[in-house]
Amino acid sequence: MRRNFIVLRRSRRYNRTIGVDIAVAEEILQFLGSSRKYIEKTDYLFHRILEHRNIYFDNYKRIKTFQRVHISEIRIFPNGDNCRIYCCEVNDKNNLQHIIMAKLLIKKKDREITKKIEQQLEVLKNYQYEEAKSGYDQSQI
Repeated sequence: MRRNFIVLRRSRRYNRTIGVDIAVAEEILQFLGSSRKYIEKTDYLFHRILEHRNIYFDNYKRIKTFQRVHISEIRIFPNGDNCRIYCCEVNDKNNLQHIIMAKLLIKKKDREITKKIEQQLEVLKNYQYEEAKSGYDQSQI
């Protein structure tokens, strides 16, 4: 299934971007911008993912690997609100790695991935992303 995404930020050091699926952009960006606490944490997480050599750490982990796509999760406040954003990691033809926020889970109740969440992640593996060429106001996040 073809999907478009918007690039929110680019790394200054590495061939990486963080973007958001256009179909869920409004929901995810409203959530991330809902309070000062979320804005500051999101800024920290984006910087850590983009500017450190090893992108994986406690709050950003790869959880599934399929043939051409990796599914990872951003954990905003794992010991508090426990919200998750599931992402697709894809490389384009120029070997630029895109981390695309694709699914928001506001309240995750279990530590493990349940069958319901597993089914939602299965859908993500079929997405074929293409960067949208329209501009986007990055001041929203």
